[in-house]
Amino acid sequence: MTQRGFRNHLFAGLGLWLLLAAAYTTYLPGTLGPFILDDLVNLEALSHYGTIDSTDKVRQFIFGNESGRSGRPISMASFLLDDNAWPTRPFSFKKTNILLHLIGGCLVFWLGICVFSTPQLQQKCGTLFPALALTALWTLHPLHTSTVLYVVQRMAELSAIFVLLGIILYMKGRIAVPAASQFLLCAAGSAMILAGVFAKENAILGLALICALEFTVLRTVRSTRIHRFAFIALAATPFAAFLAYLLVGIGSWLPGYEYRDFSLSERLLTQPRILFDYLRLILAYSPGGTGVYHDDFPVSETLFVPRTTVLALAGLAVGLICAWVLRKKLPILSLGILWFLCSHLLESTVLPLELYFEHRNYLAMIGPLLTIAGILAYLRVQASDLVLIILSPLILAMVLILMLLLLHQSVSVWSSPATLFTTWEVENPRSLRAKRTLADYMNITGDAVTALRLTSDAIALNPRDASSYLLAFEIACRHELSLPLTVDEYISRASTFEISDGLNGSLLALAQQVSSEPCPAINNSDLLRIAVATSEIPELDLHRDRAAQIHNLVSEVYTLNRDFAGARQHLEHVWKLQPTVSVALRLATLLTSAGKHHDALVYIQFAKQADDKRRPGTPSRSEQLLFIEKSIRQEIVAH
Repeated sequence: MTQRGFRNHLFAGLGLWLLLAAAYTTYLPGTLGPFILDDLVNLEALSHYGTIDSTDKVRQFIFGNESGRSGRPISMASFLLDDNAWPTRPFSFKKTNILLHLIGGCLVFWLGICVFSTPQLQQKCGTLFPALALTALWTLHPLHTSTVLYVVQRMAELSAIFVLLGIILYMKGRIAVPAASQFLLCAAGSAMILAGVFAKENAILGLALICALEFTVLRTVRSTRIHRFAFIALAATPFAAFLAYLLVGIGSWLPGYEYRDFSLSERLLTQPRILFDYLRLILAYSPGGTGVYHDDFPVSETLFVPRTTVLALAGLAVGLICAWVLRKKLPILSLGILWFLCSHLLESTVLPLELYFEHRNYLAMIGPLLTIAGILAYLRVQASDLVLIILSPLILAMVLILMLLLLHQSVSVWSSPATLFTTWEVENPRSLRAKRTLADYMNITGDAVTALRLTSDAIALNPRDASSYLLAFEIACRHELSLPLTVDEYISRASTFEISDGLNGSLLALAQQVSSEPCPAINNSDLLRIAVATSEIPELDLHRDRAAQIHNLVSEVYTLNRDFAGARQHLEHVWKLQPTVSVALRLATLLTSAGKHHDALVYIQFAKQADDKRRPGTPSRSEQLLFIEKSIRQEIVAH
């Protein structure tokens, strides 16, 4: 290495360390923020087995998650690095997320070196400067705040880490000199991507990103028969098989649209507009309207409603044409377009998921930023004028300072629950979720007047949303205020209500409040009537998981009222929806308490059958079932 080369590497290394230190320091105040939304759903499992302090409990926690098809055991295992019990504090979880983001930044730097080391780009752009520019733009981008400081989005971080490492290994295989190393490195890269599926399923898109790289920047890298075989066998074919799997399994995911507020066609029309909104936030970030709540994003009903729908579709078509036409002359632009679109193939196309989430850009953002880094490096390398040579790093420095300030502002919002929830509600005034979240926070902190006002605003936005009424009931009970409507009025309207994601939590909070403290307006009998009416909302039949949770809660309310027959009826409905070991055990316990020991033994047998059909990797509960069965038989003998 020449003296100049050594100096460039030294400056690049120092720049990377300064960048990581700046990112860590800026993100650190965000560790004071709260758990939110799906954090609770996933991490409360820490309490299901008591303290996670044995091998069996570790296996149950890691392999017992039902998020996605894979269960995401790698992500679940990572949570045990921070704590093994619940409730817990967010600090260590968020700090680990920050460290994972910095690891991701290092891998992005490595990826940048690989991409800009290809012959055509190295000659036109250089290597270290664009790689460091890419890393700085990605690591400090304020749009990542809602990924890094949202604990459960560690799944997105880990998935991206596996994908980046897999792509780097594959690219190393493409340029490896020993023939034996070529296929092995490519195979290791493909295996790393497939392993990432167990962190989050969208890691499979790493195979599509390899295809995009081969289509663009790797075209100029000499290809041998080993390379071509590796590409076909390890990337193109597995990804084609995955697409075929999606198409063959259409019957399993298409019914999911029955409980969405949009159809498949409306989703496909809306996503191009959302993709361009993502690009707006990536290229010209503005803090207003960001965060996790985007349920107020307008759905495209037709090509011309709203009119931006057809423009977005046209823009998408133009982008794809440009990616094809410019793949030889401007491969970095072509790669930027394809990387962004390929990263959104799973979560922004046909699957019946939520329309809009910022964390979907965690990996996708690399595409547009690769193009920007390439342009800045091209200006620096190709310019003959000293002013132009200095201008490129100067522009980058100014952009990074602005991004650092915006990141600091965004992290400051996330560091305080009051600021965070208030900001979301102010910036998303038509979001029911934002209003309910802030109302719930104000309720807990004692500001009942503001909490009721927010629930009234939510009801005004959607008078058919059952969860807003239930939240208002809970607030009124907690603070001994008058109900916004009577119990009889709620029951009479229940048949017209809609289901939302806040329904289960709102009903549970109301049940806990009424059962723990006397409520002048709602007694246990009223609570039971409300719970039963909620379980009979017609739309609930389309939501199997939510219906199971609601019927399970109704069963608990019946048990509270010492009505074991009603409790059994609703718990058996849960069993029909979710024939799991846990549900069968709850039924066996209930029936034993009611003195119906022989019926309890029937459900022990059902539990054994469910245990035999458990997901691969999930630990068996056979010993627990045998112990419970033995206890029930002893009670039969005793009686």
